[in-house]
Amino acid sequence: MLENKVGTVFDSVGVELASPRQRLHLILLGVQDVQKSASFYESLGWSRSPTGHQGFEKFDPDHRLIVDEMN
Repeated sequence: MLENKVGTVFDSVGVELASPRQRLHLILLGVQDVQKSASFYESLGWSRSPTGHQGFEKFDPDHRLIVDEMN
């Protein structure tokens, strides 16, 4: 490939094209009762992150969910 001139168009015959793997990294929820919502996710076995605070809870590293107070 390095032996070809700049701008060379390569034939894609025999090359399997793959789309990029799609993943969801973050979910942000606006809720009226942060503590109640956080308790719900804890009941599912999720762990709160120590970086959350009153009015803002974060669950990680296995589950990327942020529960924020909705005004």
